[in-house]
Amino acid sequence: ASPQQPHNRWLALHGWADNAASFDRLAPLLLREGASAVVAIDAAGHGLSQHRLPSYHDEDDVADVVAVAKILNWTQFSLIGHSLGGCVAQTVTAMTPDHVVRLVLLDSLGWIPEDGPGALARLRLKSFETATATGRQMCLDRGVRMCCGQSTTFPDLEACAQHRATQS
Repeated sequence: ASPQQPHNRWLALHGWADNAASFDRLAPLLLREGASAVVAIDAAGHGLSQHRLPSYHDEDDVADVVAVAKILNWTQFSLIGHSLGGCVAQTVTAMTPDHVVRLVLLDSLGWIPEDGPGALARLRLKSFETATATGRQMCLDRGVRMCCGQSTTFPDLEACAQHRATQS
């Protein structure tokens, strides 16, 4: 991917009951229209990725997307998300506004149950600088990058955010 054109690098995030193959028809069209790269991510437990046990949290998907961007060495990129993937994309954008150049949502509404600076501040504890791929295994299969690994259960979102903020 061309570092001069970060808006042409796309991370594609699928919906709840889908997988990265959801973008099999759209990705070639994006490439034909000038995208330099389209990376469709299988969320944990979807498609070719491994399950995340003992539980799943949407916030973990957000951290996975940020980790994939870091692994690809993309400091700026565009996001396209369908349904739940759109919710994840919105949150990644809110957390890292200097890194997301364009955001496209397909059939998606937000899922943050509160508004105001408190919600955004908690999400930013998992910022681009502190989100890492530590404890996550990166898998390559059929040209699709997937973030896999195990999750830890926390008593509440604040405890989870604090834990993520202290990981290196």
